[in-house]
Amino acid sequence: RVYALKIGQARLSGHSAEDRASSIERLEREVAALMSLHHPNIVRVHSVERWPDLDGFPYLVMDYVDGTPLQAWRTAATPSLGRIVGVFERIAEALVHMHELGIIHRDLKSLNILVRTDGEPFIVDFGIARSRVAYDVTRAASVGTLTHLAPEYVVFLDSAAARNGNPFDWR
Repeated sequence: RVYALKIGQARLSGHSAEDRASSIERLEREVAALMSLHHPNIVRVHSVERWPDLDGFPYLVMDYVDGTPLQAWRTAATPSLGRIVGVFERIAEALVHMHELGIIHRDLKSLNILVRTDGEPFIVDFGIARSRVAYDVTRAASVGTLTHLAPEYVVFLDSAAARNGNPFDWR
């Protein structure tokens, strides 16, 4: 079988103790989210390791998806409206599965949906996903791709509630 590797950009030993703990916690959160998801349109993780040792580069072993990002697929394949609707239906079913398990992707965009030539979509890149019950390890004011944030979240980020440290109500 062919697998994909998602490899961290820096050795864990190159981080401060606080950043190292945060990196490990994020990685563990991504793995926990992905390991609990069993849906045909969500990429599967098989293993998490560090190379060449525990202070090395963290990496994930995942299913390899031979596909292109959603927008690029739409442009190159020029699919019919029915085929596009079918792709979005499978994406929606995968999201329902995630949300039923309390997992929120938090960076869903065209680049994080790969579509194979047969039109089968896969949601990928759960790097900032979180469970609704997970401890928040995010130190930034916002997460995700700024241009893809939900309008209500953007309004919240500019509110007194956000400035006072109140959490956003994801419901």
